Amino acid sequence: MFRFPDHVPIPPLSAKKHRTSCQYCIVGCGYTVYTWPTDVAEGGLKATENAVGFDLPTSALSGRWISPGMYNQTVMQDGRSYHIVIIPEQGYQVNQGNHSIRGGTNARGIWNPDGPTADRLTTPLLKVGGAQQPISWHAALTIASGVLQQTVAQHGPQGVAFRMYAYQWFENTYAITKLYFQHIHTPNAAFHNRASFGARRRRWKIRA
Repeated sequence: MFRFPDHVPIPPLSAKKHRTSCQYCIVGCGYTVYTWPTDVAEGGLKATENAVGFDLPTSALSGRWISPGMYNQTVMQDGRSYHIVIIPEQGYQVNQGNHSIRGGTNARGIWNPDGPTADRLTTPLLKVGGAQQPISWHAALTIASGVLQQTVAQHGPQGVAFRMYAYQWFENTYAITKLYFQHIHTPNAAFHNRASFGARRRRWKIRA
């Protein structure tokens, strides 16, 4: 059973800082991501001793508290283990340092070889001989596009339907909506939490 850590390390001054938005809805709340190797000492409690730039500890309602849900560990492509802290961005126009219940757990969704996400797939799988076999992304895309082309050729655009996520709206869904509206010309598309785009949205034209 998963348990939150009883200690969240403070990002040191050397931590890399990135800006991102929440992955969970279309509002687009701003977040700040701090990453640093796990073999590097954490920062201090004073604002001048850490990367977040404020004194710790602080109130949970201040928008500056680093909760256990905002922390995780992962292994980067360089093979090193890293700490990751994702906190709401102070002064961002949308959320102004605030966060939703889900947004406060953005870090928990990151792959961690020692956590609940350890069983996440890292390569596409193809069922061969009754068992799932790992294949390359090139092979997976070739197969998927081939099946899609054959379906359209045999049944027409109406023979194709898409089910997709809608997080961050057009910022993250532009490519797939362009694929089925402009290139496949199918109206059979729906978000993960809606039955369809709706009649008005089907008339939208997405330009190249």
